Amino acid sequence: MDNDLFQKLKALEKRNEIVSIFTDRNNADTWLSGFIESISKEHIILKHVSPEGKYDGFVARRLDDIFRLDFDGIYEHRLLKLYNTQKQFHEDIFTNKEPNCGNLFKLILQAARTWGLVVTISIDENQENIIGFVKELNSNIIAISKISYEGSNDGECSFYLSDIVSINCDTSDEIVYKLLYTYN
Repeated sequence: MDNDLFQKLKALEKRNEIVSIFTDRNNADTWLSGFIESISKEHIILKHVSPEGKYDGFVARRLDDIFRLDFDGIYEHRLLKLYNTQKQFHEDIFTNKEPNCGNLFKLILQAARTWGLVVTISIDENQENIIGFVKELNSNIIAISKISYEGSNDGECSFYLSDIVSINCDTSDEIVYKLLYTYN
């Protein structure tokens, strides 16, 4: 990522403003909006806000995938008004956040494991997402207890932490999976 854009993101993190990031060059009509929870030279974690201005979990992306950054626009101001009017908030789930922590993917996965939150992990834009609970996490490998579309146990999946492209944690989609899992 360009150092100028990185510095701009760092400044926006301090100002606690809603930003919109674009990471899919093939579909510029999709973006993620929220407050910057944490940023490193490799990753960003957003406190994700839905288009209706509601809490929508946390999302983590590789900085190198960001090709556009919007902030201080009508859309971001609208989200902030809706978020504040509805008295929304994001729980502080990152208990061991270290300044200058390089691997924020590991940080969000540790938090998901600690809090029992469902995650959706993409290890390749062209493959099916891996959805479930973080079972194990070490310096190189992660194991996920997968959840099926119907909310039942779907086995286990292990892969390298370095292969992760994106992570969603406790967004509305993951909440649905957890509700179905709890029901089963």
